[in-house]
Amino acid sequence: MYWTHHFSHLETLTRARRWLAQLGFTPDRMEVHTEGVPRMAFLVTPAQFAEVKMLINAVERSDPEGWPSFWELSAYAQHAPHSVAEPVPLEADSTEDSAIGWHPLD
Repeated sequence: MYWTHHFSHLETLTRARRWLAQLGFTPDRMEVHTEGVPRMAFLVTPAQFAEVKMLINAVERSDPEGWPSFWELSAYAQHAPHSVAEPVPLEADSTEDSAIGWHPLD
């Protein structure tokens, strides 16, 4: 199965990649994207899943802005003020005429 994770910083992704290499994950099993949101996808066996999850959580917790990640924060319920804005009255559509012209290309 594939494990995919988005990181908040490139340095955190680099650290995770280094720690995974120390655990024996070869670079040919890792797919790393550094442009845009840093992310990593790699092939894990079901037996390695818990080990990888603990490692990624440890890497994210060592990043001051990385835990919880912004992807996990977006899953939380959003609390907005309960004030209701007054409806804005719509203006009546204008009936002014306008000329539209078209000429074929020469």
